[in-house]
Amino acid sequence: LVLPSPTVGKYMLRLSTARLGHVDAVVWVKEGVPVTLGMLKEPSPETDNKQILKDQPELQLMDAAGNPILEPAAVHLVVRCQTRPAAPGSRAAQFVSFKKGSFQFTNIMVVARYGSSYRLTFSLDPV
Repeated sequence: LVLPSPTVGKYMLRLSTARLGHVDAVVWVKEGVPVTLGMLKEPSPETDNKQILKDQPELQLMDAAGNPILEPAAVHLVVRCQTRPAAPGSRAAQFVSFKKGSFQFTNIMVVARYGSSYRLTFSLDPV
């Protein structure tokens, strides 16, 4: 039996043959190793250039199957947020620690120039 990239949960299996009958088995699938960051809450798509973004981003660790990793084995994890291209006057180059299953940003501010597009990038940085 192969389950490529299964989601976390309880699986009930019934194995049977014509001669031996059947046997039921329970298989629990747990999350795998962290491979990516997933967006739980998108940041605001616009800025007023004066205040922090109305909607602050929240990210989570995920395994290859997209399962959230709520209790990673690492002791201290941080995510860094940066504005690309760099926006003078912005507050995005900051680090947020892993707490209660996610990385929650609270004070990202982007001061944009008229006609320019910006992208927030997030990276998991070792501590």
